[in-house]
Amino acid sequence: MLIVLQAKDLTITQTDVPAIKPENPSAYSFGKLFTDHMFQADWDITTGWGKPRILPYEPIKIDTTASSLHYGISAFEGISVVKNA
Repeated sequence: MLIVLQAKDLTITQTDVPAIKPENPSAYSFGKLFTDHMFQADWDITTGWGKPRILPYEPIKIDTTASSLHYGISAFEGISVVKNA
């Protein structure tokens, strides 16, 4: 049985040092200002989604063999093959 995300299971851990936010809304721009928190939920093939949590912003851990890290290189190599064919 796969477990689905449930709002009732959500835990929230507040950051100890919130970032100073600009007072002028025009200073907000995509990719330059980030939230103090992030959402995390673990998943695996046998149990599905784990308990959801909101945590202070931090670097994420990702397996170095994750296909998403290699997609850009694969796409570039594919384009090179097509271009040279």
